[in-house]
Amino acid sequence: MNDRLFRHRDEIHRLVTEHHATAPRVFGSVARGEATGSSDVDLLVDFTPEAGLLDEIGLRLALADLLHVEVDVVASDTLRGEFRERVLREAVAL
Repeated sequence: MNDRLFRHRDEIHRLVTEHHATAPRVFGSVARGEATGSSDVDLLVDFTPEAGLLDEIGLRLALADLLHVEVDVVASDTLRGEFRERVLREAVAL
């Protein structure tokens, strides 16, 4: 896992909870250990039934502000097919 994510792990969990989500997992280049200085962070989460579009957008913006890098937040229930299988296979829990 990326040092930046590890350093901010507690704050990431707080933001995830604050935005009605659970189970944050990193996937993509960061999870594979292939991230570069310009890599974004791909974060998979499970949104609770109370979550809305503003929670997803707010979480993405709050994490980008915290980590100083672009963050893509993906709701686990939106994944389909081969992409779903790949993401779940490489996802690393924070």
